[in-house]
Amino acid sequence: MKRTLTSISFWVVIGCIFILTYTQFNIKKWKKNDVITWDILEYYGYLPAFFIEKDLKLDFVQDKERMEGKVYFYKTQPDGSRVFKFTMGLSYFYAPF
Repeated sequence: MKRTLTSISFWVVIGCIFILTYTQFNIKKWKKNDVITWDILEYYGYLPAFFIEKDLKLDFVQDKERMEGKVYFYKTQPDGSRVFKFTMGLSYFYAPF
């Protein structure tokens, strides 16, 4: 009985290793190193809004000329104000100083 459980456990571990290895090398998102790019952009959004635009209320988003080529992820509140979807904490780590 004990030998059967060991045998089953062994094959489950081998199966998990195979699935993880296959996933790592064969899924396109992993090949492009693009998995967390959008998350980083969302966390990073606070820095240009604060240091360049000087506007954490995101009022500058309405100006199409200033927004050309820039991406900010925000949510519009019922009163019309805009807030970032992500918290500010990780943006400190992405700051250049």
